[in-house]
Amino acid sequence: MSEQHPLDGINFNTPPTRASAPGTSWRAASVAGKSAGKRRRQVFDAYAEAGPRGLTAEECADLLGLPVQCVGPRRLDLERAGLLRPNGETRPTRTGCPARVFVLACYAEEGGAA
Repeated sequence: MSEQHPLDGINFNTPPTRASAPGTSWRAASVAGKSAGKRRRQVFDAYAEAGPRGLTAEECADLLGLPVQCVGPRRLDLERAGLLRPNGETRPTRTGCPARVFVLACYAEEGGAA
């Protein structure tokens, strides 16, 4: 019997694309949807491993060896599900722009972040 993952049983009911999108967007969403569950688990696990220090999307992407464009939507899925929250901190990206740091919701609650 395999070990249950914290994301098992959560319905990430996100629409693949807007109704008025061109056919290419629908095809891209179909392809992305096939890997979304796996990516979501990878992103969740990276934030779990980071603990209360948390990660920016760029840091998470670097850890996973993925483009930030693959991590951002999955981080947003987890945030919308209430599993990730910003901890009130920012860290600079490679280009020097401030990026919000996210942590698992349990760490945000411990630290008082909303």
